[in-house]
Amino acid sequence: RMPEFRDRNICAFAFASPCSLCPELSQAPFTKRHITAVVIGDDVVARLSLSSFKDLQRALTTVAPLTEIPNEEKVQIYKSLPRESLDQKLFSSGRVWVLDSEEHHGHHLEVNPMEFLHHIELSSSMFSVHLPSHYLQHLSDLKEALVDENDPRSWMEISKSGLL
Repeated sequence: RMPEFRDRNICAFAFASPCSLCPELSQAPFTKRHITAVVIGDDVVARLSLSSFKDLQRALTTVAPLTEIPNEEKVQIYKSLPRESLDQKLFSSGRVWVLDSEEHHGHHLEVNPMEFLHHIELSSSMFSVHLPSHYLQHLSDLKEALVDENDPRSWMEISKSGLL
């Protein structure tokens, strides 16, 4: 506890950040008060930890030999396989905003990373969305949407969060 920091409102914004904290620290009040993380879609880095990699490795060794099964069915098998417990995983820190989520029909929302980012999503964009250009474009689009009062993505909550 450093007295020179007590009276200062220090905030950090983490864009495309890797999983780095255990569940307890990831969502601790102190962490949520000072850190806001931003994840785009199925960004693999925001979900990647040793534990989630082991889940993916186990799934691939189970599903890969099933050459006669269609890919859609393989994805369903992947989703149904047992996973490492959450206490063995690492997560993004603080308040976590997911932009352009397919699971939520392209909406931008604040999520609990332990519920939403606990495993790697298999998708064609899981690597490409991690590129800085994707993050810059999504933030630019979001800023424009906030200016347009008629746009349904004009979420005052995002504006209040200090994200833009």
